[in-house]
Amino acid sequence: CTELPGVYRRLLQMELDRARIRITAAEFLRLSLILAVLASLAMYILTDAVLPAIVGFALGGASYWLYLSHKASQAEQEYDDQMPQVVARLITGAKLGQGIAGAAEHVAKFGPPNCRADWAYIASQVRGRSNPKDIEQIFRTVSERRNSQLLNAILEMLLIAGSGRGKLTELLPRIQESLEERTRMMRQARTRLGAPIRELWIVCAAPFAGVLLFRFLSPANGAAYSSPLGQIIIFVGWSLDIVVFILGYRSLSDALRKELSFHGALKAEPRPELMSVGGPGGEEKVQLNLP
Repeated sequence: CTELPGVYRRLLQMELDRARIRITAAEFLRLSLILAVLASLAMYILTDAVLPAIVGFALGGASYWLYLSHKASQAEQEYDDQMPQVVARLITGAKLGQGIAGAAEHVAKFGPPNCRADWAYIASQVRGRSNPKDIEQIFRTVSERRNSQLLNAILEMLLIAGSGRGKLTELLPRIQESLEERTRMMRQARTRLGAPIRELWIVCAAPFAGVLLFRFLSPANGAAYSSPLGQIIIFVGWSLDIVVFILGYRSLSDALRKELSFHGALKAEPRPELMSVGGPGGEEKVQLNLP
């Protein structure tokens, strides 16, 4: 039980780092509590009721987490959009020589600003190392921090080149066009699913705005909302509205995540086996062992 808070703090700190918000998990929790208290007081002043103020406390506490999630998602999108440029800089750096370290250093100097720190780390750590396992561990550190499928594709190509099974100048151009197409499809998916998410925000905000508006339009409404029955109605209605928003937002976010991750119904099919057959003159020919 004593380890659980520490685990949650580490997970929260990872989310903060991904969102590039330079505060600690403890500072985030303190700020969330302050926002929750302020939102509760504001809701109590506006409705003159206790139960709506409880809903305001929950909303205030969750608001900063929503902001954090949005920042993290935005940072990941901006990072992924720069991967074709990273490959272009890697190709240029590979042509200049010095292997993976030189190519990574070129990205750290001339690549997209939001990617330079990662490649500066790779360049400093890879230089002087030739063991593929050491290089893989360095890449794994960056991969786990970024959690980007496009970055993983680039790192896999670098691992193949680092193991001596290919040259950077030959391997990297093969994925450059694919990455450009993939980032273009990702931008289209975000645009297509962005509109329903905005509509969900508007629809779920309407019950809150409606109650506050009607209260100030007529004193009778204010008295009705402040009564025990009115508070219960508002509390239940707003709580259901929050639940609908959470479920809808999660559903749309999952759909967007599937689009960006390219997880579909396609299944891998086994390739036909290759078999070597002795040809004329002792040469070996490769033919497909088809069913």
